[in-house]
Amino acid sequence: MFTKKIIINLMIIFLFLLSFCFTQADLFAQRWAGPRDYEPIVIKGEEFSAFLGQPVSQIFAYAYDANSDVWEQVPLQIDEKDDSTHVWVPEELRNGVLDLKDELVFMARDMGDEVNQPWNWIDDPESRQNARYQIVATDPNSPESMAYIYFYLSSTITDLTEGYMSYKPDPEEAGADTVFGVSYVEGHTVTGIPSDWIVTEEGGGTGVEILDRQKARASGYLYGFLYMELNEDALAFSKIDAVAGKVRVSRRLEMSILGLAFFQLPIYYYPYSIDAKGSGTIDPSIIVLEHFRISFDLNSDADSMQFHNNNNTGIYVDGIPDTPNKNLVFSPEVNWYMIEGDQGSLLALIEIAELAGTELYFYDNSAGGSGDGTDDTGDGDSWGDFGIEITAPSIEGRLVIPYTDYFLPANQDPAIASEFVLNFKNPLDITQTSQLVPVELATFDAVVVDKNVVLSWRTLSESNNYGFEIQRKSASGNEWEVIGFVEGSGTATIPKTYQFVDERVTGNHYFYRLKQIDFEGSFNLSSTLEVFVNAPASFALFQNYPNPFNPETVISYHVPNLSGEAVRVELTIYNLLGDEVATVVKKQQTAGYYNVRWNGRNSTGQNVSAGTYIYQLKAGDFIQSKKMLLLR
Repeated sequence: MFTKKIIINLMIIFLFLLSFCFTQADLFAQRWAGPRDYEPIVIKGEEFSAFLGQPVSQIFAYAYDANSDVWEQVPLQIDEKDDSTHVWVPEELRNGVLDLKDELVFMARDMGDEVNQPWNWIDDPESRQNARYQIVATDPNSPESMAYIYFYLSSTITDLTEGYMSYKPDPEEAGADTVFGVSYVEGHTVTGIPSDWIVTEEGGGTGVEILDRQKARASGYLYGFLYMELNEDALAFSKIDAVAGKVRVSRRLEMSILGLAFFQLPIYYYPYSIDAKGSGTIDPSIIVLEHFRISFDLNSDADSMQFHNNNNTGIYVDGIPDTPNKNLVFSPEVNWYMIEGDQGSLLALIEIAELAGTELYFYDNSAGGSGDGTDDTGDGDSWGDFGIEITAPSIEGRLVIPYTDYFLPANQDPAIASEFVLNFKNPLDITQTSQLVPVELATFDAVVVDKNVVLSWRTLSESNNYGFEIQRKSASGNEWEVIGFVEGSGTATIPKTYQFVDERVTGNHYFYRLKQIDFEGSFNLSSTLEVFVNAPASFALFQNYPNPFNPETVISYHVPNLSGEAVRVELTIYNLLGDEVATVVKKQQTAGYYNVRWNGRNSTGQNVSAGTYIYQLKAGDFIQSKKMLLLR
């Protein structure tokens, strides 16, 4: 008669090890140009202190493309978790706000470039009132390889992204659900174990189903005298919970043995991979295992695929028995398995605790049966049935089999496994910093009026802005002096205009700059304006500075005194074909020294492409042109 303690210990051994299963992935994306693109990134809510308590529906992720100066919203999933042992919070119990244990999930492949200007923000005014988070992922195998993503908080952003994942429960047989990733499909039997594998056409496969089922065998003695043999059909399905989001499906399977003991197995399905970890402790005073096997049996549609691992290369799956090298490597080393062919490629990475008698299980025999002498299940045939087998007089200790599996495009070179193994052992380093939108200075100009210097400037947005200190230096001096202060607008999401008049002008040649100061005392200095108090003697157009430039440049010109009369001035930007790109100045101006900025945008506000441009000044009868170079 079985006691509850015996049943529970046997269940731990059997079901934890049954969790050893495999999955899939897609073509390399452009950001990392390698296997890093397959990696999901999961960050706890506790890392986003400024977002805690805020609605999860108002948190969004964006990647920045420096070449095009474009922000792109990317898929983000936020899974709410509680303080209990739950893998996630059931929908009816979620509070809808970000908590410490909640998880933010996105893909490394969706990350972009670093924002090169702190005021470069998405086009959403409300987000400018909140902090944003810059997330940096660094490849420890290649520290110069980094990618960036930015998290924003706003109630006025619309979610425009499509999800990677989908989940389909069976309406009649709850265990027979199906998970759809980008490059794979995994279906399950009525007891919830894998029974279908497809590498999708989108993932570089043929869309053919290649799996018969996941298989498990365990035999041994209870209390030294009661012999038992179990296989995967001994499992009784109880319940399944699943949360499907844009970036992952969290699936928790509850199963029982003999209806007396229950087990929960959480597995995370990502667009290109599946992550799970299983463990069990064998107590030799209760049970002595003599044999254990966990494996995946393919079907006849896997014919002509090849099997590879750390110690075998190019074993054909053809229904004809083979004699592979059965040696494995043990933790902290990583075992890898690959099945590849026209149908697609499957790569599994597994850490195995060292136990005596542990070796590769591989059985390829279309005549049926199994390679360990146990009765076969499923379709009765063995096509490249691969996994792990333990055979010993007494299997003791802690069994641990964590894994990460990928579904890759067809006919992968097994040499690529070394890159995945290196990444598996050295995951991406993730750091995050909060950022506030700074004061975004759009213009800063000076003009001489009746011997006074009138400074004017305009901001597009402000955050935490205490004000502006006006500083001046004479052309012959070395020290900047403070000549005034203009109060800022604190935080503002609309343009603001400011002015200061320097009435204490005694010389002819000055330099001016602004010192923008935050409420905490931090500051930023503006560019410097050069001002001549006496009117220039003639028209002049000067070379822009800086040149080349990105993202903006300053163009200076002189307008002489024409008997006190204003003159119509036009400063226009053209491309090399002579097409007008933008008009920077078009108005009547009196005598003075002028500095204007061009931000690399056309007349409709769109960024223009990198290249050479012509700027032309027309003032009365004066016409002059110069070239400048815009970089991107």
